[in-house]
Amino acid sequence: MIDYSSRREFTRVPVHIWGTFKDGKREIVTVEVDTLSLRGCHATTFEALPAGEVHCLMLFTEDDAKALHITVQARIVSSDEDGMGIEFTEMPLESYDHLRKMVLLNASDPDRVEKEFRDHIGLKRAS
Repeated sequence: MIDYSSRREFTRVPVHIWGTFKDGKREIVTVEVDTLSLRGCHATTFEALPAGEVHCLMLFTEDDAKALHITVQARIVSSDEDGMGIEFTEMPLESYDHLRKMVLLNASDPDRVEKEFRDHIGLKRAS
């Protein structure tokens, strides 16, 4: 397995949330997200999507209409028997805010994570 940790700009935190990949209005596959960052996540599923594909991904904390939902455009970076590495390419401001809070709440070092946020403009490194 490739170690991407040295190339990551954002800390990944352990979580236990769900996600649904969609193609338009049609659900393609449901995933279980085990790590999350402001830039992406790692997820497991019975039906992995091929690397390189881009889809809408809705992340949610519970299967309930009142649960927190985060919607992102996501690209499959890697896909193997261990799961899928997923990069977030676009998201609405509201989703960015929810994602940021979720990462901070689950971080072992929130100060370091907060510094990572400050060093970036959205998902891009500040100049």
